[in-house]
Amino acid sequence: MCLVLGLMIGCQLATANPLDMKRMTSAITIGGHEVRHVVAVEVDKSVDMLQDVATITLPATLYGKTLNIDDKVKRGDVVDIDVGYDGENRNEFKGFVSTLSNDANIVIKCEDAMFLWRKAVKSKEYKSVAVVAILKDLAAQIGGFEVVAAKGAEAVKFDKFTVADADGVEVLQKIKEQTKMNIYVRDKELHVALPYYEQMGKVGYDFAKNVESASLKWLRADERKVQVKVIGIAKDNKRTTVTVGESGGDTITLNRYKVTDKSALRAIGEAEIEQYRIDGYEGSITGWLQPYCTYGYFATIRDKDYPSREGEYYIKAVKVTFDDGGGKRQVTLGKRIS
Repeated sequence: MCLVLGLMIGCQLATANPLDMKRMTSAITIGGHEVRHVVAVEVDKSVDMLQDVATITLPATLYGKTLNIDDKVKRGDVVDIDVGYDGENRNEFKGFVSTLSNDANIVIKCEDAMFLWRKAVKSKEYKSVAVVAILKDLAAQIGGFEVVAAKGAEAVKFDKFTVADADGVEVLQKIKEQTKMNIYVRDKELHVALPYYEQMGKVGYDFAKNVESASLKWLRADERKVQVKVIGIAKDNKRTTVTVGESGGDTITLNRYKVTDKSALRAIGEAEIEQYRIDGYEGSITGWLQPYCTYGYFATIRDKDYPSREGEYYIKAVKVTFDDGGGKRQVTLGKRIS
């Protein structure tokens, strides 16, 4: 696929698109077949989701004939999506076909290697066990995956954790919800990390150079609403919950094991709020396919009109779109790091 790149400059943030003289190019394969005639591609990645997902849209007709791919594409086929400019493509997604539909267009939904975790695992009750140990047990049952734990992840434990009539994805989702840890797959590795502790790379955005549009609010520390729910879990799995802060903004849930005193839980919650109550941007910016970044990157945001607002932010989500509107990367900012 090869389209002439023509992007509309939004919000007059960027004076010119530095990539407007280049051609959009792609290298997309499904089940080993090269895909040439693409209407659109969308890739969604978020620290809040277990898996990266992608949607490939193909035309229902081509050269006046119905495009029939039933004998070429099926659930479970391997998918590779590389996009870029002038043949300098970069991989944005690797995974598998999950669903296929044919309406006005052919729509192919894809999941990353978490797709392989949709297998039943043994019902079991774990006691006094580290999260990483549970993940290693699950990985052994799924087969073919190595668990990679970032610094600090080994210290997170459950007094009791129960698996009952579930598949691997359901169990991982339960662990993620209860611990708020980052859990994701990359090829044949299952990664686990504490929130904001894992820096996967760095990227810079300058409103005068590589930002097409933005949906941002600058909030002072005293304007930023944060609500923290702290759950204390006793040895018998009895839970004590304390909620502090204001609703209507970011919501954070923390689990603390062997801490059940309400005053102690409240102090933990208030300390967490103080880390978030700093001046900073909230929202998202949209640039082009370059520079590359994904969630877990640290983004430095610069604005020559407001030099005092320069700062570094944790990227919590990225959406890549590739269609006749151009190649774009929407970056959602999370916590301000510095």
